[in-house]
Amino acid sequence: MNNKKITKIEFLRDFIIKNISEGGILIEATYSLPLNSTHFLRISYKELDFSIKGIVKRIEKDIRNDKEIFKIAFEFIEVNSKQRNNLKEFINLVKKG
Repeated sequence: MNNKKITKIEFLRDFIIKNISEGGILIEATYSLPLNSTHFLRISYKELDFSIKGIVKRIEKDIRNDKEIFKIAFEFIEVNSKQRNNLKEFINLVKKG
């Protein structure tokens, strides 16, 4: 039995994307997640809508304007070819603006 917590994070709602690649994503949020926990990130942008699984690899805490901010690095895992293609398309759309 897998004890890892699975949650859903709505894309572009509760966090800011700082960096993204085919291998993972770095976000900033006002909440933290457990290190090595597994989560599904839902990516909805323009005509794209898909989920991708990631594991929390790094967390850095910062204080800004008396608020805790967390930089959370995810590594994408168990990515199938359709998700990989959607991810590439998302990255290209974001670069174009």
